[in-house]
Amino acid sequence: MRQNFQFDENGYLPLKKGWWKDPATEAWYYIKPSLSCETGWRQLGKNWYFFDRCTGRMADLYLLAATVYTEAGGEDYMGQVAVANVILNRLRSGKFGKTLSSVH
Repeated sequence: MRQNFQFDENGYLPLKKGWWKDPATEAWYYIKPSLSCETGWRQLGKNWYFFDRCTGRMADLYLLAATVYTEAGGEDYMGQVAVANVILNRLRSGKFGKTLSSVH
């Protein structure tokens, strides 16, 4: 079993369990009680997330899908595409952040 560990900007493991955002990359991780990162598909609370199997980083594609569903889940297909386009245009502009997790 592979154990993935993420370190903060000072080289220390975050001692808190749960969600952790890497300040350097703005990537999100979920730290298990064993202080290793979740990997693969995991249900946390009512939501499902995908964490890269090598790095433990939360996948941005799932974040985009979850955000579109949250913002426009009751809309038709074109309404959902419009919301996704707004998010991706904000990401491309660079004015709202460098990652999907900072833009949405």
